[in-house]
Amino acid sequence: MKKLRVAVIGCGRIGCGFDDNNFSKKALTHAGSYQKNQNTILNAFCDIDKLKLEKYGKKYNIDKLFKSTNEMFDNSELDLISICTRTNSHLKLVEKISKTNIKGIFLEKPISDNINDAKKIIKICKSKNIQLIIDHQRRFDPFFHELKKIIQIGKIGNIQLVNIFYGAGIANTGTHVFDLLRYLFGDAKYLKGHFSHN
Repeated sequence: MKKLRVAVIGCGRIGCGFDDNNFSKKALTHAGSYQKNQNTILNAFCDIDKLKLEKYGKKYNIDKLFKSTNEMFDNSELDLISICTRTNSHLKLVEKISKTNIKGIFLEKPISDNINDAKKIIKICKSKNIQLIIDHQRRFDPFFHELKKIIQIGKIGNIQLVNIFYGAGIANTGTHVFDLLRYLFGDAKYLKGHFSHN
């Protein structure tokens, strides 16, 4: 299998920084994960902060360091892009990426800060046959796989109500909670004045 050539746009905490003082064997960032993955080659970094580019270029032994995406696309052959920038920048970056030969986009959550941009991002990727994944990695956790299996076979009965208590904020990490609700119970439907799950 040919290795995928990858770039990370945004060298902040989730892009590169969380692995700075990480003493576990498990990568916590996009850059760290790509470096450990035998199917990917970490090829380039893009960030408006020159100091971050230099720091992480040195750490990950990357010499293709760019302050603009235009420059990066003109000077790199890439298969996959991680977008680790502010949420309100996601649509413009996806629009720009869709004009290249990129095969996949790994987009940090939340997908957008409004529903219209989210729909546009999905539509663009579908129309250009770009594989899009949002970083809701809890879907891949064996614990939640097992929980879903238990729910599906009815081991704990027919679910009537689900209460969620979460204190880390809605806009960023709270999206994991909403995604897990969808993963475990299906998409919400609006029925006669209230929401329910399939």
